Amino acid sequence: MVKYSFTTVSINKNGLISYSSIKSVKQKNVYLNNRLLNLFGLGIKLEMIYVTAGQFIMGASIKEERLSHYLKNENMILFPVLRDLVIQETPQHKVSLKPFYMSKFCITQEQYEFIMGNNPSRSKNEKNPVEQVSWFDATEFCKRLSSKIGVTFSLPSESQWEYACRANTITPFYCGETIAPELAGAVHIVDIYETKMKFGQFNPNAFGLHDMHGSVWEWCADEWHNDYVEAPKNGDVWLKGDNKYSPVRGGPLYSIDTDAFFESHKNYIKKITKNKVLHTKPIISFELGNAFLLLSNTRDPNKKNYCFNSFARSACRGKNERKNCSYDVGFRIVTNHDLDLYL
Repeated sequence: MVKYSFTTVSINKNGLISYSSIKSVKQKNVYLNNRLLNLFGLGIKLEMIYVTAGQFIMGASIKEERLSHYLKNENMILFPVLRDLVIQETPQHKVSLKPFYMSKFCITQEQYEFIMGNNPSRSKNEKNPVEQVSWFDATEFCKRLSSKIGVTFSLPSESQWEYACRANTITPFYCGETIAPELAGAVHIVDIYETKMKFGQFNPNAFGLHDMHGSVWEWCADEWHNDYVEAPKNGDVWLKGDNKYSPVRGGPLYSIDTDAFFESHKNYIKKITKNKVLHTKPIISFELGNAFLLLSNTRDPNKKNYCFNSFARSACRGKNERKNCSYDVGFRIVTNHDLDLYL
């Protein structure tokens, strides 16, 4: 057991960034450097952060960007898929959770390869999150790790994930009302296949968890439900849904070179807009391998690069088929055991 001291960051609605040093935290910050270090060998470690029990309001408020943008923009009626994206983050509801441990970072490629014997990631870097893993791959990793350690690990429930991400905040992002590429992992898109992303280099949230905004999408254990009607209020994994799909959370910020991007996708844009004339310049963003047309009226249209941060919000949900192995999807793990008693 060791303490983890860190600095959090906040940003106001005008984009002013400020930092706060935390010398002593109430949360337990647990590094599993002994038994797991020997297990992984050669300095590979898995750091688990203690997340305290508590209550929070899960889901998006009407003030958040995607909701307000949808309600105010009449052109959204052209795209019913965006209506579904709004609905799936509602209704807001109170959830009470018991304490648990969550991995400080997404599972890395070296951790995954040691347990599973392979590294499926498209962009190879042992310290980066493993990606191109299916939900079944992630759950199998948890099973094998649990067997080796003698402690049950699993994917987080969706409510555990959002509670951990928010870290006792009620704003769209744990750092405030907005976020910027300086504060979280952004995918820079020139063409959809040309991306760059940083990991583990940004300040954590108040629980000491890194890359909850930005980085890769992260698998949750739940089965998919189209909204939060009748969602569990105790933090449990939500079953009895569509077990072909599971939620993914914590999507990247998409930084788009609009000129190059629109040029390379103009035929696709023409196809999905069916030659309709839109009043705003469309932004194409790719979520989980599917294209969604988003309307941008909140940024200077003369700016070459556009950073779309809606997918990185604490409340944002993605729907992904469990068998999919996407280049921007990874996972982190949790355990409900008191690790002080086991390790």
